Amino acid sequence: MPLLGARSDAESMRTRPIAAALACLLLVSVGCPALAAADGRPSPLSKASSHLGDRVLGIGMSGEDVRKLQELLTKRGFPVAIDGQFGPQTLGAVKAAQRAYGLVVDGYVGPITLGALRHGKPPRRHKSSHRCSSTPGSGDWVTRWRPVVRCVLEMLGQRTKSNVDAVLIVIRYESGGDPNAINGTDINAQNGDPSRGLMQTIGATFDAYRSPRLSGNIYNPAANIYAGVNYAISRYGSIANIPGVRAIRAGLGYVPYKLVPKR
Repeated sequence: MPLLGARSDAESMRTRPIAAALACLLLVSVGCPALAAADGRPSPLSKASSHLGDRVLGIGMSGEDVRKLQELLTKRGFPVAIDGQFGPQTLGAVKAAQRAYGLVVDGYVGPITLGALRHGKPPRRHKSSHRCSSTPGSGDWVTRWRPVVRCVLEMLGQRTKSNVDAVLIVIRYESGGDPNAINGTDINAQNGDPSRGLMQTIGATFDAYRSPRLSGNIYNPAANIYAGVNYAISRYGSIANIPGVRAIRAGLGYVPYKLVPKR
């Protein structure tokens, strides 16, 4: 009779294969953390790297490899702020690039997306690699810019009906739909760099956030919209989070750019 709590030989033989299998699985999970990222998404165990390509990159990650990705995106015609942070702006650029190269648009940068970016610029036949026209469509002074806004948001990988409507809100309250509008009374004007164009963008912001595929004229509708939206994504995290847009959608008054204090 076996001792109390001890197992018979037959019981031990039955449990050994199970224990061995569990041990193997444990070794694999410890020794091969990359298996967790087999679907192409970043592994939660992946660490920041200075070498682009050592890990799959995605939203929320940071590091020197993210900075190099941003430099590569900008070089290929998908400009982003080069800050080493994989935020909403970089996500939009990655999706726009994937769409332009004809890849799966998932926002993750693995071997396939990185390989396409390293190979060269996307085919010119793809809509995302084309220049947006600044020709207005039908509608009032604001809604006539809807086709231009759609095209620009397509370039940025941000085209949704909600985002289109949000950009039109900004245009309506900032310029009234006048592409030649200029604000000569705010603090920017006092500093010699007045807000201009449909999105009321100052020159410094336009130069930093414009697309090299569009006009270098700050009053050009498509170019002005691109720079304004690109900046807004970088500054506020998303188009929907622009203060003026949030205020209008909350049933409040529009929040304009900061004005010069009255004396």
